[in-house]
Amino acid sequence: MTKAPYGTYYTDLYKLHWFKSRQVCEKLKVDFNLEPHERQQQIKEKLYAEFGTDSLAKVNPQHFVRTLDGMGLFFTLPTSLKDQLR
Repeated sequence: MTKAPYGTYYTDLYKLHWFKSRQVCEKLKVDFNLEPHERQQQIKEKLYAEFGTDSLAKVNPQHFVRTLDGMGLFFTLPTSLKDQLR
């Protein structure tokens, strides 16, 4: 099994609790009052649908950042991902 090419770019989303952000939930229309694990799963499912994938590790980070910028979520992203546009 080959490793997905972009996995390391997304570790900061977990480290910095991006999936627990109220702003992310609001923009993606996920109920913030869900249990943290369920909330994270719903956010991931919405992102997977948006990118047509089953793993963020398969999504080019520049494409991810541009797409989230279009959703109004650029300000929520960790600097490590924002730097992909430089």
